Amino acid sequence: MKKNLFVIFTVLLFTVAISSCGNSAPNGKGFETTKIRAFGGITVSNAIQQIIQMDELLEKNIPDDVSIEWSYGGPSSADTRDALIAGKLDLATISLASFISAVENGLPLVLLSGTMPNPLELYTTRDEINSFKDINEHHKIGMPGKGSNFELAFSLRSKEVFGDASRFSDNIVALTDADMVALIQGADSYDLYTLGFPAMQKVAALDHAKLVEDLTEITVKYNICLVFVTTKDFYDNNPLIIDGFYKAAEEAVRFMNDNPKETAQKLSDFYEAVTPEEVLTVLERCPPNSSITNYDEIADIMYEMEILSKPAMKFSELPNYNSIPKG
Repeated sequence: MKKNLFVIFTVLLFTVAISSCGNSAPNGKGFETTKIRAFGGITVSNAIQQIIQMDELLEKNIPDDVSIEWSYGGPSSADTRDALIAGKLDLATISLASFISAVENGLPLVLLSGTMPNPLELYTTRDEINSFKDINEHHKIGMPGKGSNFELAFSLRSKEVFGDASRFSDNIVALTDADMVALIQGADSYDLYTLGFPAMQKVAALDHAKLVEDLTEITVKYNICLVFVTTKDFYDNNPLIIDGFYKAAEEAVRFMNDNPKETAQKLSDFYEAVTPEEVLTVLERCPPNSSITNYDEIADIMYEMEILSKPAMKFSELPNYNSIPKG
């Protein structure tokens, strides 16, 4: 499958994800909009979205009068969150940390569901770094953005090893997966790189790159995942679309868990340059699951890291708590 088609597919799912349940829409149809502006990603953490896109599960579960406009541009969770707030998007996935920050700052976002633990690996090309314990205050660490799942996983591991989740907060440099792969192959300006799948597969194949830590163990332990979100206005005014999203996501998760080899083949074609066996291994370690199980733990870590200025509200206090899938 060609990359442009992959991009279109990716964006589709995020758009879908943001529909949740709600009250009657103003026009009495159960939906106010006739076009969903959705945004998606291209990593395996978006696999539920990608299956929804490829199998057109969202289209099958929303009113015929509603079309989907997909977009993809690769911004950070913070950029995507800001686009939602600015009214440029209706549905998207962002990191749970970005959602928690938004809610604590009074931004009108609604959490719909989760995705799957984010597979992450930490690499270096430096001879003196052989384990997490070798990292010091002089090392520069590339990862895709502050407040991302990458930073959360890294910080949780730092807490386990050094007793301090914020020990390396000032050492982090925001870089895309593509930038990090290019740097490792060329200029190699930084000391460590935190990569997701499938980018980490490219780095693993390089002779001079060394795996320092498999952070997937941390993401699985804490269920660090992306979350599907929408705006409060969209949630309140489009209950049929929200309900359609939940049905589409449930169908996608069921298909993925019941048909792992077929799912791995589909996603392998989607990503290119990774084998179905590699995708299957990731899905076995990070099974798709729309439940949110770690909200309060992540919020506590964010407060410890001083990302939040005060303790966050509890997960159970979210207005739509009863509608969110929970483990």
